[in-house]
Amino acid sequence: MNRSILLTLLFTGLAASPVLAQTNSAHQACKDISHLAKELMKLRQVGAPMSQVMELTSSGSSIDEMSKLFVQRAYRLPQYSTEQSRERAVREFENEAYRECYEANSKGTRG
Repeated sequence: MNRSILLTLLFTGLAASPVLAQTNSAHQACKDISHLAKELMKLRQVGAPMSQVMELTSSGSSIDEMSKLFVQRAYRLPQYSTEQSRERAVREFENEAYRECYEANSKGTRG
């Protein structure tokens, strides 16, 4: 599949999903955010140029700024050559995004 088509399909799916939908559940909100991070890191690991990925985050949606931050963070990390290493990098990036989100949300609920 053409890389630009792949990029468009991956990111359009993200933009269409309710990434920042109003929810009372920190868990669900953080799952959505970590999914965004995961998809952006997948693009980084398949070698998508950062400039193209940044263009995809300029759709005018409410997730643009968060997406740009994730893109910047993803491109500070190495691109791996083996599938196993790529999958591990994606999983770790997704988990880190979830952890940071959940910790930030749980600080607001502590007395």
